[in-house]
Amino acid sequence: MPRSFIKFLSVIKVLALDTPKFLTAISHEMDIIDDLYPLWYEWCAVEEKEFSVEWYTKHDAVIETFAGFIGALTARRNMKRTFLLDLLLYEKELFELGNEILDFRYVDFRAEKLSLPQPAGEVRFPQSRTVRLGHNICEIVERLAENPAFDAATAAPTTHILSPKQNEADVQVLTFPDFVADVSESKVAVPK
Repeated sequence: MPRSFIKFLSVIKVLALDTPKFLTAISHEMDIIDDLYPLWYEWCAVEEKEFSVEWYTKHDAVIETFAGFIGALTARRNMKRTFLLDLLLYEKELFELGNEILDFRYVDFRAEKLSLPQPAGEVRFPQSRTVRLGHNICEIVERLAENPAFDAATAAPTTHILSPKQNEADVQVLTFPDFVADVSESKVAVPK
């Protein structure tokens, strides 16, 4: 088995743990082993990417690099699932915020339940994140839950606000249409 394939499986493991919806969606677009691996191998060669052993343990770096790969892949190929990059970026933000919440809850739990001193620095509750994407990811996630093989999703620019719930280790997602007003074409009647 080629060493590059074993490294690729490490990347897939990170995606399976941190971005499972994305991995499900891309597996319906192409076969992970037969199609995606050769494309990843080729992209790494063209981009002259050689990753250290430590890189594979830094999930945020793995996902960020894979997002670059998916962006390049989407631009090169006519993919049915145009929402893949948005879904990956959304799940990355969701995962990172979830980790921040768990870290905060753990420090809080240790101090309160185990009678340990609070850490030296101030520990702040995680802040909300705003993510602007080209698709309504909440709608896509619902459709993936109903039918993982669905392909097309309407590109509707959407703002997602990922907000930690105060008394839980969970994230609340608010979704809004992202309207960008074109001032040059808008005509406003000025009252006399």
